[in-house]
Amino acid sequence: MGELTYQTFEEMYLENYKMVFDYIRRSIWYKNFDVEDLTQEVFKVAYEKWETVQYYSNIPGFLIGVAHNKIKKWFDRKKMLYVDEAEFLDALEFARTYQDKLEQVEMDVTMKEIVAEDDMNILKQYYLYGYTAAEIAESMQLSESCVKMRAARAKEKIRRQIRSFFGTVVILGSFSWLNGWWI
Repeated sequence: MGELTYQTFEEMYLENYKMVFDYIRRSIWYKNFDVEDLTQEVFKVAYEKWETVQYYSNIPGFLIGVAHNKIKKWFDRKKMLYVDEAEFLDALEFARTYQDKLEQVEMDVTMKEIVAEDDMNILKQYYLYGYTAAEIAESMQLSESCVKMRAARAKEKIRRQIRSFFGTVVILGSFSWLNGWWI
């Protein structure tokens, strides 16, 4: 067996109570009495196993593991859905990605109402895909000066529309939903 981490159960309890309570409260934030009950259950398990637990090198980790299991059982008893932090973060990232795609579609539809599709393609090829005006001109069988003029006119149309919408000068790159469109 290793060295004693805490001299007494009471010392361990006093030092770790707030951490365990806060951990449980993050999952069951609206039921303070349930949080207190679960916290006590965690320390009851630790007390019952104290002869072994007192030699653990990571007692806070043990307590959090017990708390995690107690929270799952609490949700099962209440017939509520339990989502741990990792699952929640994955779901949140999926929702953000989905929302970004919806915003991109919405922006594309809005831009098609303002700018002709060919002009929008010029802007996309230049700003999103990094093509030069010469490369765009070659692919569209236009002169380079024509591509530059169409891009300038398209940007001006967008700029006017944004100004009329917001009533002020706006730098488009500062809005995440425009994905770096600098006008």
